[in-house]
Amino acid sequence: MDRHSCDGASRCFMAGKKKDTFESSLNNLEKIVEELESKDLPLEKSLEMFEEGVGLYKECKKHLDKVEKKVVKLSESLEEELLEED
Repeated sequence: MDRHSCDGASRCFMAGKKKDTFESSLNNLEKIVEELESKDLPLEKSLEMFEEGVGLYKECKKHLDKVEKKVVKLSESLEEELLEED
């Protein structure tokens, strides 16, 4: 089930269709936060945008968790190599 949300600036977000990069998800999340903070939006529109923001936050967290695991794995591998050299 794809969700589409568009604001007055013709910016559209799609959830569930494709995986965005961390940067694009973060950028979209920042735009949503900015819009929620700066505009007097109807309650229903605010809720839709908030829900979309939560989804983007979760995507960002998934990206960061994945990268963190890689960094930890690489660091451990490097540590092992350095210990073997001693």
